[in-house]
Amino acid sequence: MPEKPRREWPLLLILFIFIYIAVLVAFVALAVTMRKSAARPHILFIVADDLGWSDLGRSSEDMRTPTLDDLAANGVFLNWSYVHPLDSPTRAAFLTGIYPFHMGLQHENMEADTPAFLPANLILLPQYLKNLGYRTNLIGKWHLGFCNFAYTPRSRGFDSFVGFFTDDLDYYTHRDKNGIYDFRYNGEEDFLDQGNYSTEILGKWAQEVVTNHDVGSPLFLMLSFQAMHSPAQVPETYVNQSCSHVTDPARRDVCGMAAALDKAIDGVLSSMAQKGLLENTLVIFTSDNGGLTAGGSSNAPLRGDHGELWEGGTRVPSFISSRTLVVNHYVFQGLFHAVDWLPTILSVAGGEIPVGIDGVDQWPALRDRSLGPRSEMVYNIDLNQSAIRVGDFKLIQSRAADASDENSKESDEYHLYNLAQDPGENEDLASKAPKKLEEMKARLDQLRQTLVPAEDKPPTSLKDHPNYDRVWASGWC
Repeated sequence: MPEKPRREWPLLLILFIFIYIAVLVAFVALAVTMRKSAARPHILFIVADDLGWSDLGRSSEDMRTPTLDDLAANGVFLNWSYVHPLDSPTRAAFLTGIYPFHMGLQHENMEADTPAFLPANLILLPQYLKNLGYRTNLIGKWHLGFCNFAYTPRSRGFDSFVGFFTDDLDYYTHRDKNGIYDFRYNGEEDFLDQGNYSTEILGKWAQEVVTNHDVGSPLFLMLSFQAMHSPAQVPETYVNQSCSHVTDPARRDVCGMAAALDKAIDGVLSSMAQKGLLENTLVIFTSDNGGLTAGGSSNAPLRGDHGELWEGGTRVPSFISSRTLVVNHYVFQGLFHAVDWLPTILSVAGGEIPVGIDGVDQWPALRDRSLGPRSEMVYNIDLNQSAIRVGDFKLIQSRAADASDENSKESDEYHLYNLAQDPGENEDLASKAPKKLEEMKARLDQLRQTLVPAEDKPPTSLKDHPNYDRVWASGWC
């Protein structure tokens, strides 16, 4: 009897089914990954420069800032939001989640002619976000070093950068007091916007980023304005439309600058709405320091000025707003410091919080209207002046600048305030509450032990810059 042919087809069928299932699982996994990426919220992180506590309409009758006032009123206003008194250290804190005095950056700004930079071993916020699938963009001010390409924004996690490396620029010429130009597009100097007003330019570029964004990936846009930094410059149209009621000339110019800032932000939000991004966007607004009162800004009723450890130099208007991500319409009374933005943003984005940073994740408290996790914070710790806050109490320590021994405490002066009862720092409790004073001094001494000494880098002569041609450029350190 002839042997029956073997039936091979069941084996082929099984193999086909196996391959089909494997491919299907791969596609499902890919779809889930893409969905998770797309579901991550877009983040618009707006940083004003030297905006005083009373430089918005919500806190001053002088100002006309309807867009920002509406965002603050309909969002979550951070009533106790703090920054470093200087620009570069605050920006370093935003992007690292680390106190400046733990990075050796507590002492001064990074000047254009010094080879200073944000430590290259640190991972920055845009790098964390890129790992989560975000497209990362910086529009505006960097001020964290540029003497080497490795220290510039596109080498530190930003997919695109339009703006300026340095500080103290003319709003129209984009040149500093030495006439050196600083405005660039993705690393290359860009002269096309020379003569155009900085606030309007940055708003325009931010709108372009939004318009060209691929909606299949989440967007992180850090919009770091030049306003309200000196010099006080603004087109007359803003002054005439919004500020004719202000009698003081300097204050009137600041009012116009604030109005221009407000309009630029409104344009960006409109572009996000048109693109369909705004519904799933967290808007963050803050400033890098308090206002410069000599230039027309106001920190009232707070004491102090830009560059100082008093509340006027360090407590700034900050808020978050979202149509869907957070319960709005309330004032958050927890302590919030610049170092908290990195872990809070990563938490919003669904990322892991880095170990070993100073910042704390405030997102659960902001989202759920609960008590914040922070009970103390460091304003700054430096050789001649330091300040901390523990609970409601603030301690300021100052030392004579010409003290012969930086470790000597003979010339130290201490000021103690209860900020819950005295936010204007009018009543010094140092002599009235000796026990609390000693307690705060002991805590400051503890924290001082963790200080990383600042490395003061001497200026470099302009003629020694190999790429210097009336344009600030990288490649000289």
